[in-house]
Amino acid sequence: MSVDAAALVALAAELPAGTVLGRDDDLSGYEKPWRGPAGRAAFVALPADLDQLRTVVRWAVRHRVPLVPQGANTGLVGASVPGPDAVAGVLSTARLIGPLDLHADDRAVTAAAGVLLSQVQAAAAPHGLELPIDLSSDPSVGGLVATNAGGCRVLRHGDVRHRLLGVQVVLADEDATVLGDLRPLRKKNDAPRLTDLAVGSAGLLGVVTAATLELAHRPVDRATALLLPAGPLPELATRLERGLGSALGALELVSGTALRLTVQHLDGVPDPFPGQSPERVLLVETEGEDAASILLNVLGDLEDLVADAVVLPPARAWGLRHGVSEALALAGPVLGLDVSVPRATLEAVRTECADVVRRRVPGAVLADFGHVGDGGLHLNVVLPPDTDPLAVDKLRTDVYRLVGRHGGSFSAEHGLGPANVGWWLGHEPAAARATLAAVKRVLDPYGLLGTEALRAAMTQEATP
Repeated sequence: MSVDAAALVALAAELPAGTVLGRDDDLSGYEKPWRGPAGRAAFVALPADLDQLRTVVRWAVRHRVPLVPQGANTGLVGASVPGPDAVAGVLSTARLIGPLDLHADDRAVTAAAGVLLSQVQAAAAPHGLELPIDLSSDPSVGGLVATNAGGCRVLRHGDVRHRLLGVQVVLADEDATVLGDLRPLRKKNDAPRLTDLAVGSAGLLGVVTAATLELAHRPVDRATALLLPAGPLPELATRLERGLGSALGALELVSGTALRLTVQHLDGVPDPFPGQSPERVLLVETEGEDAASILLNVLGDLEDLVADAVVLPPARAWGLRHGVSEALALAGPVLGLDVSVPRATLEAVRTECADVVRRRVPGAVLADFGHVGDGGLHLNVVLPPDTDPLAVDKLRTDVYRLVGRHGGSFSAEHGLGPANVGWWLGHEPAAARATLAAVKRVLDPYGLLGTEALRAAMTQEATP
């Protein structure tokens, strides 16, 4: 079903010029995600405030036009772009940038959905504060909430759900109902918070328009080191946690392959262990007073589990870690598999995954990295050019299957999208799917929100 041209013209007439873009405009920036296939949007709506957004939603409900909420479009599972048939419009929050209010006394920030993470950090920094969500990309606040973003400091500071104090959501009903409470309060148990359902919802249950997030004090100092493990990763992780205690800020893994490709493809990223060709490298960061001395003292007690270590300035250490994704994209087509597993199974999963990659796609290279401290792994695979898409799908299924055998999750922090919804449909318990479908029918009664693949998944009845 195509979008009625006259209805779209009528929508554009209700809003300021330039708010609605049609097929004759350049929509490519809203149709192509950072990774994955591009879609085709019937139109793009760019409301600049809550009233304009509600106007778009009311129009969509009236004409039964699907909407794909989109933030900064940095997602990696395809949930922020429409399908290929130009039947859905993109509802972009890029212009939804007010308010951005710092509540310094409450160590919190209230920000509109289109405000970028970097803008939150810039506003918080003069107050000695930060939002401790550390990612390689620069997502919007709405995207952070809709995906329940995690990143590199979950081990110490938690994910977005952990830091969310309030959220405002617009429902896809006739009145574009606004729900939410943006007060910067840590305690407000006056009623169940329906808006909590928006966290990690991939835009399926409502359009996130603003959020209030808990900030953290910026550490007075940070120190980082790269380690070459000489023993099991789980044991080393546990010893570091015990030794460093509250000073431990991050514990990240970069495989030897990912390290090699990053040094090879990115200028300004020197090899921290020249001539050694390590199989795995850990990045350890400490925070607070005497961060460097605390780190060095604990490393001195870990000689049985650490073969080598180099202390680097944080900018250099994180430049390597955050550069991995960019480097892999330069090395070839990438299949990104974002999983989490119990820490005790990390090494088994990595070994088995490498075997699956070699068997399923000859010539492909597993270049894994991730958040070893919290069990998150990015099992990214650099594929040969022109790899058969069917082989890629089978590889994805094989990896998800082995992760499931080890008690893990097929989506640690990238959320649910067209790239992985098939696995969710096949393995989410029927009762859970039926409950979620029922919730969606209440909050989105006409089934208009989300990408085509996700909306279709929600309408597949699952009988408990």
